[in-house]
Amino acid sequence: MERREFLGTVGMIGGTGLAGCTGASDTDDMDSPPESSPAGESSDSPSESDTESTDDENEENCEMTEQSNQEVLIDRSYELSANGPSTVNDFTVAEEDTIAFDIQTTNQQEIDLTIESPLGGSEFEGTVADFSNEVGFSTSGDGRILINNAGTATNEHRSQLWADSDTLSAGEFYSGWVTLEEGTTVDYFIRQLGDGARPKLVIENESRNVVQEEPVAAVIDDEFTAPETGEYYFQWENTAILTSGSWRWEFESISEEVIPAMVTVHVERKFVETVEVCE
Repeated sequence: MERREFLGTVGMIGGTGLAGCTGASDTDDMDSPPESSPAGESSDSPSESDTESTDDENEENCEMTEQSNQEVLIDRSYELSANGPSTVNDFTVAEEDTIAFDIQTTNQQEIDLTIESPLGGSEFEGTVADFSNEVGFSTSGDGRILINNAGTATNEHRSQLWADSDTLSAGEFYSGWVTLEEGTTVDYFIRQLGDGARPKLVIENESRNVVQEEPVAAVIDDEFTAPETGEYYFQWENTAILTSGSWRWEFESISEEVIPAMVTVHVERKFVETVEVCE
């Protein structure tokens, strides 16, 4: 009885020893690194195919394309008087450029306009009140715009030369010299007052050659236009031998004043350039 109980206890101890052996084997395995799941099996790490897809999405799609552009070269306004020097506006073009010209005047005045190309030839030449056009240039360089007041629009300007009344004895006269520009007109009026001698008018140039003459009359009402620029001599006289005469006279010079041209010049350069466009 006692023998059996002892063996039973030993059996238990032996069983326990076997269990301890098994535990020692587990401890040896812990020296090896723990197994981990393959990278492809983790839900937190991107796969190789996901990385390639992201790179494709971030890559820019670029291409070369032609783009139309424009640039303002000249934008100015000014007053252009008569008989002044040409007003010059310079502009620069590149090959295959198109230049848009817009030139306007006010006061219904016209201008003499010349547009020179970089090669020196005239792209346009004429008398205009306004000019709007686009010109294509096949070469690069500097061009010019030359503008003059054409003088086609004028205002009449009157200036008094002599005005008076007097009684002139027989053989007496009044006279005066005046400088006239070619085309300037002198408007004159001489009238007899009451009875007596009647007036006569003679007009001479600076060489004292008679250029116009009015015979004796109670009323002299006419005009003289200078054929050229110079000095002119006017003499109104009493040609009677004995009789005096009382007269009233007025002399006015009439000239046409050229209206200044108010000019606006707007010039744009239109060109095409190749640019890279990325999406």
